[in-house]
Amino acid sequence: MTKKKIEQRLYETEQRLKQLKELAKRQRLRESAIARKRERQEDDNRKFRIGGLAVLAGIDREDTGFLLGSMLETAARRDDQIYYARCKRQGDELLQRQAAVNRHSAAAQAQEASAMAKVAAPVEPTLAQAPDQEQE
Repeated sequence: MTKKKIEQRLYETEQRLKQLKELAKRQRLRESAIARKRERQEDDNRKFRIGGLAVLAGIDREDTGFLLGSMLETAARRDDQIYYARCKRQGDELLQRQAAVNRHSAAAQAQEASAMAKVAAPVEPTLAQAPDQEQE
């Protein structure tokens, strides 16, 4: 081969490499945008479900300061196992009643999300079972 042909092939190869790098960059940007959109949709859906739970609890028209204060109080007490168990039992009972009435309700969606989270979450000891006891 002549020197000119080699230089021409090298130039063409470098141009093709630039094109491929640009294509790869666009693909990464496209995938990143899709992932961000999916995350936003999931976050919006989660917030919508939480709002539905506020409606179900009958507190959707309360003062926002009161609502936030109530949530902060609950957050501070979430390690109190008796309080947690009582709140969870009350909530689960209302969710079950509401889901039975309307399978498209926020309650039904919350139960589905809760069930899916239980599948993914590690099992924690119950109130009746001490952490050092083995299950039989």
